[in-house]
Amino acid sequence: MRRISSLAVLASTALMFMAFAGSVLAQSYPTKLIKIVVPFPPGGATDVFARMMAQPLSENVRQQVIVENRGGGNAVIGSEVVAKAAPDGYTLLFNAMGPIATPGLYQSLPFDVERDFTPITLAVTAPNMLAAHPSLPANTLAELIALAKAKPGQLNGAISFFGGSNHLTQELFMSQAGIKMETLTYKGAAPALNDLLGGHANTMFNTIGSMAGHLKTGKLKALAVSTRSRIATLPNVPAMSETLPGFETASWFAIWGPGKMPKELVARINAEIVKVLHAPEVKKRYKDQFAEAVGNSPEEFAIYERAERQKWAKVIQKVGAVLK
Repeated sequence: MRRISSLAVLASTALMFMAFAGSVLAQSYPTKLIKIVVPFPPGGATDVFARMMAQPLSENVRQQVIVENRGGGNAVIGSEVVAKAAPDGYTLLFNAMGPIATPGLYQSLPFDVERDFTPITLAVTAPNMLAAHPSLPANTLAELIALAKAKPGQLNGAISFFGGSNHLTQELFMSQAGIKMETLTYKGAAPALNDLLGGHANTMFNTIGSMAGHLKTGKLKALAVSTRSRIATLPNVPAMSETLPGFETASWFAIWGPGKMPKELVARINAEIVKVLHAPEVKKRYKDQFAEAVGNSPEEFAIYERAERQKWAKVIQKVGAVLK
């Protein structure tokens, strides 16, 4: 009995020490450079949105905040860097929904999505747009569907990476429209968009902000937006749901830390990031990119993330898309 009592005291003491250490770490944070890992090459929406947040965050916490691009492996490589980092808040992940949010697409991952990541906040949401190269003989969503049915497997769609929002949106689109298009996979949104602009790809779902400028110059044409209804700033672009009732998707971008971060530290980091995302000038920058800065609590984001996993699990199961 005395031995059991001693073990209980030791365990209690250890927990108290961990809580105290976490509190001290949170109070002094940050004392050095903060690295935000983006698991994609520069130039895509994830990279752009991360950098829009990093600069004002650096000013707020009075420490240098850098964005480090670690592309490759369908966002797995960069995500693994954070999963294996020290849980001290100095290595964070800014990622679009990918291997962490859609683990069902992968037969194996070098990390456990529940154990090895700490949800910090949902940072940004952005509707998707379906755009096409001007050479494609289809100017509406209905015309694209008809063309794809007439030429099964001959049309293609570019995706930034396997398991991302534009990939799953494309899979959902093909499933609901009853068509089959070839999927061209790239190492990020920027190279995928470059191939669309060059005419090597026929279509692409992507964030509106990354394609809006090319619509004005005529290098791309908009077929539809993925929102439930039309967007006020693009009134002439139909919503997908006008042709495919009930269709609605959006890209989202979030911040995670390594697993086992102290709650006090997570709360501290969350407070600083949310302060930045809620700042009027920052919200306007995202709005100019047809995106919305969110910034919610770790608990709210964890609930949102689980719901998204359940939502897309149904799509993954239906299309049978699995990456080895």
